[in-house]
Amino acid sequence: MSRSIAERFKVSWRSINWYYLAYSVAFLVAFAVYFLKRYLPNENVSTYFILSITMSSLVFAWDIYRRGWNRETVLAIIAAVAYVIILPVHYYTRDSISTFSVLSFFFLSVAVDQEDRHLVQVVFYTKLLLGIAVLTLFDLGIFQDFLTYRSGEVEEKVRHSFGFGHPNSLGMYMVVLLMDYFLMMRKEKVSFLAYLMGFGFSLLIFAASDSKLSLMVGLLVLGISLLKQRLNRIVIKGQLLFSGIMIAYLLGILLSFSYQENIPFFTSLNALFTGRLKYAHQYMVTYGLHLFSNDYPSLYSYGVMLANENFYVDSLLRNGLVLYLFYPFMMWLQIERKQFSLYYVCLTMLCFFLAMVEDYGASVLMMTPLLFNYFGRDQDEVSLVSDSTPLWQKVKHFFDRRGQ
Repeated sequence: MSRSIAERFKVSWRSINWYYLAYSVAFLVAFAVYFLKRYLPNENVSTYFILSITMSSLVFAWDIYRRGWNRETVLAIIAAVAYVIILPVHYYTRDSISTFSVLSFFFLSVAVDQEDRHLVQVVFYTKLLLGIAVLTLFDLGIFQDFLTYRSGEVEEKVRHSFGFGHPNSLGMYMVVLLMDYFLMMRKEKVSFLAYLMGFGFSLLIFAASDSKLSLMVGLLVLGISLLKQRLNRIVIKGQLLFSGIMIAYLLGILLSFSYQENIPFFTSLNALFTGRLKYAHQYMVTYGLHLFSNDYPSLYSYGVMLANENFYVDSLLRNGLVLYLFYPFMMWLQIERKQFSLYYVCLTMLCFFLAMVEDYGASVLMMTPLLFNYFGRDQDEVSLVSDSTPLWQKVKHFFDRRGQ
């Protein structure tokens, strides 16, 4: 009996893929550090930042040993070295969480193994457990409820964070969980009850946080996922996806740069973005653009800090144009030779448009779709709808099937 148990343990031990385990640990440590800084901004996690970057770089080196060098690994090393040399250490170990996220992207997006079928599942359950832990610590009185107030038509609305640092952060964490859940169910059919529970979950979080943007994005994720099986049948070339990402980049910069308070279009858009468009514009006007890093201080109005949560503006102003271009260039190398399902493309574009108002829309540590090497397929793989088919025919094919 004891021998049988020992033999089973030995077989189970040998069946472990140690690289998958090491990558998952490095990714989850990076996410945990990002989470602590993003949702508990007063915590000093500098040591953990350095630990996470070290772990990510070691996994990256292991991946080079396993699969050899390619153009992505070379660019990742050049970009990481440039970030470390040009930027002050406190940028990515204390102050700028988005800079840490981009630095992690260079290592983790390249080192991911497409064959690791359990990665998204591990990431989802880790995020879920971490969210439950925050709520538990809030119930125990260890984490505080950050209250804000929003004027309503009838009465003033009280907004709760339930330990997540800010009501908007609570709302957006709900979006992250919804997105990872449906990505985890890659080809499985999701029951209507799951969509109904997701809808109820979104309304519940909205009732507590009053985050209209989070509710809107959450409903978009649910709507896109309702069409998941059909959207997965349509395959899009990586060049088209990258073009969409570049449009988001340009809009993120140009809308903020050209903002004018007396134009109705901008005032309506600013209201939709809850003031973030105007804040990003004020930062651009105040500090301007630079080729290299600029450690700019926060702006204040009547003693209240104006948060610049536009990833495109913040990254450009803080890191400078030279370092700013490494991120989209790395994405281009990962995307241009691949093809993606239309479902994945919709979620990815949602992330990058979200990055105009929430900086972690462009963070691979929060938005799992940004692991392009994991979700993409080489263009010579067989698809149900040929990738040489024009896009308008793919869309027609989609609606024809829907009408059947």
